[in-house]
Amino acid sequence: MKKKKINKRKTKKEENIFDNKIIDIEDIKKNEEIKSGDVIKLQKEWYFVPHNYEYEKRKEELKKELKANDLDIIKIENDLDYALNERKKIKDVYDSLEGRIHLNSMVLYSGPLEPKNNKSLMHCLHSSLHYICTKYRIFNRIGCIYTGDANLKKINIKKDFKDYWDSVGTVQIPHHGSGNEFNKNFFDDRFYYCPISVGKDRRYGHPSEDVIDIIRDNKSIEIIINELPRSKFIQNIYI
Repeated sequence: MKKKKINKRKTKKEENIFDNKIIDIEDIKKNEEIKSGDVIKLQKEWYFVPHNYEYEKRKEELKKELKANDLDIIKIENDLDYALNERKKIKDVYDSLEGRIHLNSMVLYSGPLEPKNNKSLMHCLHSSLHYICTKYRIFNRIGCIYTGDANLKKINIKKDFKDYWDSVGTVQIPHHGSGNEFNKNFFDDRFYYCPISVGKDRRYGHPSEDVIDIIRDNKSIEIIINELPRSKFIQNIYI
């Protein structure tokens, strides 16, 4: 029996994403390449948008260095055992690239394609400090930016995610709050949650006190999270 083809109707916002490809998460095939800027649809009103700094240029640089080190790119992409056996050589090649992990770290937008109505709500619980952030509830801006170890002095997240920025209420601060990769240029006159992942012993001095001061000076709040089981930051989002 033939399967009935289902026509997936695009929303008005989906039709206006310019050159970005929209992919339904259920249609993603094994080992399929997802390009920087592609829009991944999770459900009716929620999307992922990955971004890699100078994606095409840096991808070619990586391939060139892998080949120069006698590494098989096809096997890396398709043979897990091969990739695991060669992981040290692959990591050494990766670390040799300009900017190392900080320029090659993926940044991700998670949220709706456009601001929701004023009934949408982000309500947060930060269990490390044992309080509920009811005072800092955000209406409408329920999207999040996850920055990993990205270098915000090179990567302009507000520009890269300009089509979605009006929906952003949370920005994860990269590299454990280090001042070396931080840039305050994404702040405006609005409030943001700013989660920061750090080690419980702060052996490297993270997060930077300067970064904390900048967050607070911009009417936003830092959310410090460490590896202890009781340390949690939970966002309940209602649309």
